[in-house]
Amino acid sequence: MNLKQIPYILGWPFYALPDGLMLSMAAVLNGPMAYDDFSQGKIAHGLVNCFLSLYAAKMGIFMGLRPRIQLSRDIVTISHDEAAYPLESNETVVIRDHQGLEELLQKTNEKRSREWGTVLKAEDEAGTSVISKILSPEQAHLEGYTVGEKLASVRFDRQRINEGEYTGIHHYHPTLGLGLGTRNFTVSAVDRVGLDINSLFLLSFSTSYGPELIAYNRRYVYLPTDDTKREFQRASPKDIIRYLAEK
Repeated sequence: MNLKQIPYILGWPFYALPDGLMLSMAAVLNGPMAYDDFSQGKIAHGLVNCFLSLYAAKMGIFMGLRPRIQLSRDIVTISHDEAAYPLESNETVVIRDHQGLEELLQKTNEKRSREWGTVLKAEDEAGTSVISKILSPEQAHLEGYTVGEKLASVRFDRQRINEGEYTGIHHYHPTLGLGLGTRNFTVSAVDRVGLDINSLFLLSFSTSYGPELIAYNRRYVYLPTDDTKREFQRASPKDIIRYLAEK
């Protein structure tokens, strides 16, 4: 095992099950601490722990539990008629907009401290998900597809995207410490349900070996087949571990 695999393995519970972690923190840690503080007359400390407990519970519900319930429902819908949702089921993803791809990789390599993103057009072509257009992030902002960038999130006008020509989203995750970038190979439920069913997503982030890009949908993660990052294959967690072993 190398240092690139460890953040992915350790980060899986946080990204895959954030509701369990945050609700456990509220129930087991901050909640009892607040009770003890109030019992001992430490009102200020008790209020702080009470606030932290409520905040952890809120984050667990809205960032974990609610999107996981939605994701589970969507997966059931897809499994009943996979042919109707090819972007959720195909084994291969190909990016034909090479200029748009290079712009994403170059901007990712700038290692910005805030999330940013754009929209993309993906279609099914004989069982392959083909990304034919990646809108410039700056143009996406000018056209109102992205409406706000923060340290830990970028906001999209999802209704506008769902009603228009674009069928996918790209966004960038900032990394505090390049050695931790590989934790992003685990995709959270909240990122998987960003658009209507039959959509495709790209995620870029910085790592110790350079800018990385993966594709994903509601059920699968797709890894680049080579350093050009123009083609991606569906990958299991074991595939991701093997991929990181070679980096």
